[in-house]
Amino acid sequence: MLRSFLPLFLMTFFICLFIVLMQFLWRYIDDLVGKGLEMHVIGELFFYAALTMVPMALPLAILLASLMTFGNLGERFDEGFWHIAYEGNAPADCVYRLSCDRGVFLSELCAPCGAGQNVDTALFREAEIT
Repeated sequence: MLRSFLPLFLMTFFICLFIVLMQFLWRYIDDLVGKGLEMHVIGELFFYAALTMVPMALPLAILLASLMTFGNLGERFDEGFWHIAYEGNAPADCVYRLSCDRGVFLSELCAPCGAGQNVDTALFREAEIT
């Protein structure tokens, strides 16, 4: 089951991350255009923005990959599906571990930004300084 869950999870994670990054780009496109920023500065901005968007894209990817995995299992094993789902609960275990790691990742990432400061504004101010 984990063999069918992980490729779907990685695919949906990168698709969700791309969608969230495009939303970030459209939000700040007016502030970035015409400033004469070099490509490595814009790339660095997107890299840091992608790191802050991981906690937003991760639950969506887990949800979509879980739904697709259980749908595929339902198609393959019609009558024996519930026996397989309860016997090897690998997707649920992976979902639980990823959601626990998400809180640790978010707390480590947002600690340097300060308690009252939004991560997006901190990244944008850092890009304006350079």
